[in-house]
Amino acid sequence: MKKLLFVVPKFHEKTGSSLFMLELLRERYEVSKCLYDLIDGNDELLLNQYKNKKYDVLVCWQVLLATADLKQLNYVRGVLFPMFDACPSVYKTEKWLPYRNFTVISFSKVLYAKLLKIGLHVYFIKYFPQTPCFVEWGSKNKIFFWNRRRNISFPLIESLFSKASIESVHWHCASDPGETIIPPSIKNHWKVKKTGWYQEKASMLCDIQNAAYYIAPRMREGIGMSFLEAMGAGRCVVAPNLPTMNEYIQHGETGLLYDPSDPQPFSEHDLHKIQKQSREFCSKGRQDWDSNKNKIFQWLLIKPRFKHCRLIFWFCIRFFRNPVKCALALINLN
Repeated sequence: MKKLLFVVPKFHEKTGSSLFMLELLRERYEVSKCLYDLIDGNDELLLNQYKNKKYDVLVCWQVLLATADLKQLNYVRGVLFPMFDACPSVYKTEKWLPYRNFTVISFSKVLYAKLLKIGLHVYFIKYFPQTPCFVEWGSKNKIFFWNRRRNISFPLIESLFSKASIESVHWHCASDPGETIIPPSIKNHWKVKKTGWYQEKASMLCDIQNAAYYIAPRMREGIGMSFLEAMGAGRCVVAPNLPTMNEYIQHGETGLLYDPSDPQPFSEHDLHKIQKQSREFCSKGRQDWDSNKNKIFQWLLIKPRFKHCRLIFWFCIRFFRNPVKCALALINLN
């Protein structure tokens, strides 16, 4: 069996958001997993144990390794899964130069189009998790709010639902690394139940299904596993009108979208219709994923061909704006 090195952020070990890809790759590869620490800065030490081994495929999941690290890893094929919410601007081409000979696979159509524009060899595939077993539609007066970032807060939610008859909020206070959550100050006298990280995912899904509404916890997502699972469970997901949420949610049909720069209270909507259509949409999407996921194995075998002219064009533009960074990037490539 061919060997594959899977480099993934350490935090994903806790969230399990990359587990589906690991399970898929293990069907055809002997997979070694490197938990790359993006927070504590000891990433180089974590990579050392893999630098003297040979791999048929190197997979970088969200992680953009330094050029020096890529040079020290021994692999035949390189594959990058960038995430819309975590990658640098595509126009910072010095960041993407080390990956010009990689196969790039994007779960966001917006990111796919941008990476294609600068000349990388990129594919697009849309992921849907398994639709959870249906329990009930949940209370129309209740919200489940996973508080991961400060920029999606209780004042924002109260503003969005100021015209609705909300009675309670399940506050899942489990922040992302580096984030400090501010305790809520509720003006609308909603009842608040607080939880932290769950021991079992099934317990979280049970609490999610008690509420009809689910607040997408981030302004941007790479895939958006949390809100996709909520959609599949028949929740009405409330999300910023930004990728990847707006690549799945159609406002008033499969969820509710808002403008984060100018959030306005939601007008009257058919909640049950949204919940039903959201669940059906995700069920159909899962069937599509199951039909298309093996294309990834085909893409791994195709020798990537980046568009030289496009990459050079955008790199020249970037060079005029930031010559020092671009010059250093070119030096490091050699």
